[in-house]
Amino acid sequence: MHEYRAAIEAWIARAAKFPLTISVHQPQNVSDSTKGKAEQNSILETVFQVSKQWRSIQIAAPASTLERVLAMSGHDLESLEHFAAQWSISYRAQSALTTAGAGAGGGTAGEGSGPSSPAITLFSSAPNLKRLSLQNIPHTIPQLHVQWHNITELILGEFAIPRGAPRHLLFAHRALDVLEKCPNLARCRLTLGNPHAFSLSPTGGGHQQLTQIDESRAVVRLEYLECLCILEGDPLGSFFKFLELPKLKEFVFKTAQYPRPSLEPGLAQGSNNTNTMTAASCLLPLLERYGENIEKLRMDESIMSVEDLEKCFGLLKNLTHLKLTRRSCIRRVWHSRTFRRGGQTNLNLIGSLTRSIWEKMTPKVPVTPGSIDPVQDLGSEGGMEQVVSCHRDSDLLLPKLTSFSCRVHAPELVQDHVIQFLRARRHPSCANTLLKNFAIMFYSTEPEQRYKNISGELAKRGVNTDGMALDVRYRRTYGDSLVGPNDFIVAPSLRPAWPTTENRRGMFFGVGDFYDEDE
Repeated sequence: MHEYRAAIEAWIARAAKFPLTISVHQPQNVSDSTKGKAEQNSILETVFQVSKQWRSIQIAAPASTLERVLAMSGHDLESLEHFAAQWSISYRAQSALTTAGAGAGGGTAGEGSGPSSPAITLFSSAPNLKRLSLQNIPHTIPQLHVQWHNITELILGEFAIPRGAPRHLLFAHRALDVLEKCPNLARCRLTLGNPHAFSLSPTGGGHQQLTQIDESRAVVRLEYLECLCILEGDPLGSFFKFLELPKLKEFVFKTAQYPRPSLEPGLAQGSNNTNTMTAASCLLPLLERYGENIEKLRMDESIMSVEDLEKCFGLLKNLTHLKLTRRSCIRRVWHSRTFRRGGQTNLNLIGSLTRSIWEKMTPKVPVTPGSIDPVQDLGSEGGMEQVVSCHRDSDLLLPKLTSFSCRVHAPELVQDHVIQFLRARRHPSCANTLLKNFAIMFYSTEPEQRYKNISGELAKRGVNTDGMALDVRYRRTYGDSLVGPNDFIVAPSLRPAWPTTENRRGMFFGVGDFYDEDE
């Protein structure tokens, strides 16, 4: 540890008086909190001594360390432009934080915890602060005296913390209040509600107690916002209806919700009639107004019905990058009898890439006389002429798509349509919008060898894949592949993860064209 501190001191000395970009991760020893603490404090002291040179500081540490940073004066932070903090909250710290937090059930981030709540002066004392990221924060929004009008990048949310640890929740109606104070935002990422706890009741009971958005409130216009990332923990309701985002280009939407069926009006509980969705997707109001502006989209489509998903694609006329992800920790819900009729799963409730959607994403291209006849591959579904001619050119979904990543269940039902989609999207007649990146994860109940080799099938048809990144994977499941895997849960990451664009290429907050970070 002594050598480590010496190396840090040497690095700081070389920087002289130039601005510094520093990342600090202070882990906690769960079994013995005092072990190594003196050595860690000596390193932190070295870093804190040059706070006047901080241009960007990213720190994941216990509350005791972060409270010291938050107490610094403006004189110590005159160069600070970017501050990212992630509070490390352990089981042992619960009792200490309960008085400052909202309790195990969470509280609203927009409400104070009493007149004795200390104000956080760091943000108002840093005159050049423009980028702010706060995760697992045990404070309420009113305690943060931020010069909101200066903020151009805002991240408010939380990552994985031990079950039951105190946390504050930011709900949709409070988020609108915060955004209203940030007219110069260019990038924003918000976690709304609790993404780690949701009702398994198919009727969605328990969510009705959430504070609703006042329908008479003013619309929030963010003139400069280009990148928006929303993680929906609790239902957003009409949240997007109150946002005006004329320059939105990149949008990320993740959700912890799931399609909730409801009985048709007048039907008694226990009826055998097919269940229907309670409401259209909350995304549609946003996409109906700004869908043509969006160029890059990452979306969890499992909340959508098939009809909403197709409508969504139809609104994205200029989309070039699309990544579809599905949270699989909710899949066990599909085995509820509520979603079945006569022993059959009601697939209309599941947002998925059906054969019809694949067909409507497949451009109409000429078939050369010498090409292999795909009729043999599609069998009763018909040949390529039928697949690509089922719509007018003006009805083609996602006409400008160049990068596509998705997860698909039951590959035996769609693999031929995927092949035709790739063949058409790589056709020379689509030279201006050739598909350059394609990644697909097939969830299957059979060994991979029993399915068609996508790359081999494209080669047999003479499809030119030079310069194309093609990634086809299979993941074995042991349930109903039509519904989704019930044994696949992505473990939350406990290490610091800084969701920030910096100067990296790619989609918003490091969202790439593939699914490497969530596998």
